[in-house]
Amino acid sequence: MATRVVFNAQDTSGEPLAIRVVQGPNEVFTAWTRAGDRPFALEREGGGGVYINPATVAYWEEAGGDQA
Repeated sequence: MATRVVFNAQDTSGEPLAIRVVQGPNEVFTAWTRAGDRPFALEREGGGGVYINPATVAYWEEAGGDQA
């Protein structure tokens, strides 16, 4: 189950900046808590890794549909 990570920022259209990762919401939580205040790595849907800065995340949720 994928997760949508939403950041404290907006994209160019004014929508919340978000990405989809392959890890489920509980896996994101585990990575978050293990990292403390440090950036942590997740795998982006479609391939490739991404580092997440915990200070920039607004929330995450189970991803549904085709939108990021």
